[in-house]
Amino acid sequence: MFEDTCSGGGGGGGRKGGGGGGCSSPAAVLQLSGDRPEDWEVALRLLHTIGEALDLVTWDNVVPLCRLADKYDIARLRHDCAWFLSANVSKLTLTEPLASPQNLLHAASLVERYLHQVPCSTQPVREQLDSVIGQLAPHSNHRSSEKVVILWYGKLPVSGLQLAQLAASAEYPDIVAPELQKRIQETTLAALTTVLNTCLRP
Repeated sequence: MFEDTCSGGGGGGGRKGGGGGGCSSPAAVLQLSGDRPEDWEVALRLLHTIGEALDLVTWDNVVPLCRLADKYDIARLRHDCAWFLSANVSKLTLTEPLASPQNLLHAASLVERYLHQVPCSTQPVREQLDSVIGQLAPHSNHRSSEKVVILWYGKLPVSGLQLAQLAASAEYPDIVAPELQKRIQETTLAALTTVLNTCLRP
């Protein structure tokens, strides 16, 4: 909610009684349904400053800022969110809780849902996702199949089992974009098929 208050001088005048220079009408109130004032405070600061995105956008506010950018089609805000995620791409992992935007699937979903209009700015996030999922994609040769098995069971920054566990969480359908869900499902099924075929190979 924003209030547009009159800044003129004068006391209790107004039109009533023909008085002097005070506000002639009640304060105008703009109600923005579903938005938090603290998010708009950051958004407005970003819109009125230059080069402070990495100081103002944080892991705590990047999700609501992405939503504001999309909801009101604010190009500058969209670019700042994309810049923040790309600048911090090295901190995106699958080991972070899915609810955190530091989780790679969550960050990639923000890109898919809200930031797809700026593909160049979000390219590092897309490449990180491609790299992670690409490691689990099965290949035809024997050594690659064995690597898929290792990555499926391994306690590494990325594993097929990790993806499967994230996909089984209750918050997964709401956080992860549908297009990304489909891709992950196809990848994990293909990787699991490779694991089973490799383990059953005589």
